[in-house]
Amino acid sequence: MGFKSLMCFGVWILIAACSKANKNDPPENPAAETVIKTGQTIRVMTYNIHHANPPAKVGVIDMEAIAAVINKEQPDIVFLQEVDVNTTRSGVSLDQAKDLGIRCNMYSYFTKAINYKEGEYGNAILSKFSLFKQGGRILPNVIGFTGESRSLAYVGIKTEDNNMIYFASTHLDESRDDNRLRQIKGLFEINEQLNAPIVLGGDFNARQGSESIDLLQQQFKIGCIEDCPVIIDHITLNKKAESIFKVIKYEIVNDETQASDHNPVISDIKYKE
Repeated sequence: MGFKSLMCFGVWILIAACSKANKNDPPENPAAETVIKTGQTIRVMTYNIHHANPPAKVGVIDMEAIAAVINKEQPDIVFLQEVDVNTTRSGVSLDQAKDLGIRCNMYSYFTKAINYKEGEYGNAILSKFSLFKQGGRILPNVIGFTGESRSLAYVGIKTEDNNMIYFASTHLDESRDDNRLRQIKGLFEINEQLNAPIVLGGDFNARQGSESIDLLQQQFKIGCIEDCPVIIDHITLNKKAESIFKVIKYEIVNDETQASDHNPVISDIKYKE
């Protein structure tokens, strides 16, 4: 092959690689496991990323800092809240969910809560396991509510014994207790419709002992074992998930205070011990 031909071939390869990157396809090898195996312990994280804007840096978008927090903890599933996709605030060409998927070598799925700044804003999920199902719902509000809509993003991941487990990310209203309670009832409706194990994480804008969390725990139990941190971000399991997972660890990542205005929460759960 001549020099000119080699040059053309190299350009073609570069174009093809860029094209693939621009499509933000799932990573070629996000993990050795594509399904959850019997006896496997998986690490779940929930993280409100504040659209990747560090609290001490007004107007700065730092995707690398968020990815560093995630990669340090090595989770298998990540529930993300306050995610920007193609907004003028964070960058019209920046899909934060897909960007973090690439940086963390994980599959990504995003569901919008609202249209925002010429783009979208909502919740996302990252996964080292293959995504067999994806979906999202806008959560209900009380009549007359005019504030920000909230949503639920969920993915279905299979187990090696061919069961489907759903992992879901949400962010509840911060302004009104009655609206938060209505949204939790909306989560109950989705729980009943899916009729499957669900691990639900997110920013619930409510602490344990509140009316909101007391209601939530009628169907979704917080996975905390003991000495539960007093926070508004939680990882929970519905009754079907409780029956197949054992909580091994549950803690807040206290040493991370720079990348976002929230600390991540992580939980290690073991499937069918």
